[in-house]
Amino acid sequence: MSYGQFESRRGSPFTGLADPRSIYRNPQYEEALATLRDGIESRKGLILCTGEAGTGKSTLLQEFAREPSANVTCALISDPHLSFAEVIRSILRRL
Repeated sequence: MSYGQFESRRGSPFTGLADPRSIYRNPQYEEALATLRDGIESRKGLILCTGEAGTGKSTLLQEFAREPSANVTCALISDPHLSFAEVIRSILRRL
């Protein structure tokens, strides 16, 4: 089976969007997800998720946003070109 045939079953890996189906759950990923979850649920205030391009930051955030939680409402805004006012409007629309 060629790579193209394999990928056509899963969709294109080069769409520019994070795909939660492509998550590789290693200990570092699980630790990052647990830290994010703990920071948000315990209302730490500001949580910074940094890393090189392609390391899974967006995928991690999308995975967290998909988790059901009774006490957390999540609005994921991923447009880096929005002004501060547009970010606030976008958050309020989603919530």
